[in-house]
Amino acid sequence: KGEEHALDLPLREDVEEEFRFEVSQRPDKWGVATVVTLTKVHKHRWDVLVQNPKKFKGLIDKDWSREDQSLDPEDEAPYVEDNELATITEKTLNKTISKFSPLILNVRFPWCSQCKSQDETFAKAAKSAKKNKQMKKVGFAVLDAREERRFGKAMGAVCDYNCEYKVFTEVGEAPVQLKSQWSESALLDSIKKYMGPAVHVLKSESELAGWKAKNTTCAGGFLSEADPKYRLFKRVAGAMRGELVFAAQFGAERPVELALPNQTQPYTFEGSWGDNGTALQSWILPRAVPL
Repeated sequence: KGEEHALDLPLREDVEEEFRFEVSQRPDKWGVATVVTLTKVHKHRWDVLVQNPKKFKGLIDKDWSREDQSLDPEDEAPYVEDNELATITEKTLNKTISKFSPLILNVRFPWCSQCKSQDETFAKAAKSAKKNKQMKKVGFAVLDAREERRFGKAMGAVCDYNCEYKVFTEVGEAPVQLKSQWSESALLDSIKKYMGPAVHVLKSESELAGWKAKNTTCAGGFLSEADPKYRLFKRVAGAMRGELVFAAQFGAERPVELALPNQTQPYTFEGSWGDNGTALQSWILPRAVPL
């Protein structure tokens, strides 16, 4: 009596922060029983109660997947193995990114019906890319957001109808969001714009003139690739791939300008470089004409 006990019990999936408990009227084999009622974040049938059932085998003597009678059983097909996709964990992410250009990451819950609705398209696109000489360097991988809960949350794992993939182009670079598609050809077309560099490094003014003559071009001069302004410039370029051309020269700092074809006077960016690139992107969007 008067003692407090804490049980470190990592659950299989997420529950709401608020819960209720009550002392059971009937003691069980361990003595006085406390009934704790947890509310699931995602209303579906769990396969097991805790993350590592073997560790708590002596404590949990029920098959809690069978106790969950309010929801229908769910079929979890071996999606990754059946489609020869790479499996990503937090430890293997950078190593896998370095092998491909780019890496398309599908962050999914194995029980989510919306994730399953996109699975076939993603798998077909991966198989088609392997047969295409131009796309052999494109990697397709899956992150199981249930098995890798902490990492899945960091990658923005959600269960809704806005399925998006993560596109990694370089180790250390933040991923870009890519909307899922209902056809493999549409998905592959949307991936193609990530196969080239986000920023074209210029060697001469004539090279820049060539880009400007045919494309809406955003260009600037930076001290080096380590220049904080260039890092922001490159981040915006990555997020706006396919909408216009981004180009940079190194060695001297020059204003970032946005030039439209057949327009003699370019726009000059005079906004802030103190954010994460939002000011630059917001400045470009209303002025740029998509390719």
